[in-house]
Amino acid sequence: MKKHQYFTENNIEEVATDIKNRLEHLELGKFKEFSIDETALLVLDMQNYFLLEKSQAFVPAAKSIVTNINKLIQIFNRNNFPVIFTKHSNNEQNAKQMAARWKHLTPETGILNKIYDKIDKRKGILINKNQYDAFYCTNLLNILQELKIKQLIITGVIANLCVETTARSAFVNGFYTIVPIDATATYNFDLHLSSLVNLSFSINSTPTTSELINYLERNI
Repeated sequence: MKKHQYFTENNIEEVATDIKNRLEHLELGKFKEFSIDETALLVLDMQNYFLLEKSQAFVPAAKSIVTNINKLIQIFNRNNFPVIFTKHSNNEQNAKQMAARWKHLTPETGILNKIYDKIDKRKGILINKNQYDAFYCTNLLNILQELKIKQLIITGVIANLCVETTARSAFVNGFYTIVPIDATATYNFDLHLSSLVNLSFSINSTPTTSELINYLERNI
């Protein structure tokens, strides 16, 4: 599989708009309004394991989405809406098919396990997960229910794995689900586009980050 930095700091809005136009050409991806109240932001697996070049799991486009994720975090923090961070890790006992699919397991300790230092993580809830689905064998559902959350914005990596799987699970669990196009990243453009095509067909909304931020700021 070829890795490609299809998002950069200079082109991310342009590429996101291109994806949005492609979705609209397929009559998909139209932004759907939602209630701002009882909304949480989920930041998936923005760990050094995926953001540092020395890691075999490095996602070249991932650093370029940090600014958009931080913009959303800051809006949520400013308005006292919940932000939930996840960290992915595996051992031989919990890996299951992750061990069969991937040559290397995500480390449970060390620098690669830590959340990337440029992510604004000063405030929020942290949960650990060991499968693509952030709901699987975690307390995420209980947390969201206790907070009376009805809408969930999902960001982070990897777009076609943990993001897509968690988005489908969120939808199945009854949450209005939003996945911003340019607040997620994966290994190349084709994987990202195919994931967004599927998600824009099967969940509630796949806006650009700027589109989502404009909506939030108008309605909070």
